[in-house]
Amino acid sequence: MKLFSLNKKSTDRKSAPRGFTIVELLVTISIIVIVTGIALFRYSSFNNSVLLRSQAYELALDLRQAQVFGVSASGQNAGNFRSAFGINVNLGSGQTYTLFQDTNNNNAFDDGEAVEVFVIDPRFTITGFCVMRGFRQCFQGTAQLAILFQRPDYDAVINYRGNSNYTSASIQISTGGTDPESRNIIVEQSGNIYVQ
Repeated sequence: MKLFSLNKKSTDRKSAPRGFTIVELLVTISIIVIVTGIALFRYSSFNNSVLLRSQAYELALDLRQAQVFGVSASGQNAGNFRSAFGINVNLGSGQTYTLFQDTNNNNAFDDGEAVEVFVIDPRFTITGFCVMRGFRQCFQGTAQLAILFQRPDYDAVINYRGNSNYTSASIQISTGGTDPESRNIIVEQSGNIYVQ
């Protein structure tokens, strides 16, 4: 039995080993480019979704910080332990919210009460909020919402336009662009804070 043939007649195209043609190579490269492009596009939207969720949780943690400050004995004024702490959301700015100490006990944010101003990621905007009292009212534009916590309760005081009889509030943070995505931070009167 012959394993190797030294026959010079094997120049026939049908039996000769073939490589890739240029057309096959171009089709393969174009498929790889399309799949990579789709993966990168999906990664970008996935990344925005993760960052938006992170920003929403950051606002929820700042609300929790106001709650802890409100029920503890810490504050800007060393002798004023009864002042409430809260977060003020002003839709006019859209990029900031303020931690404040309510030194005049009017359940609202006034000039000179700011403890810290938080600036959110410029890719996101606080686009609106809703308050609930038997029925849901949602606001956009230049509305202002204050959520306060005061000793000894963990309960939230939700104040919109001087009225504090609301049972819950939700603050909406959204992405921009053609396909906006949003997250809601819910604060209930009982003091529960969560992201939806």
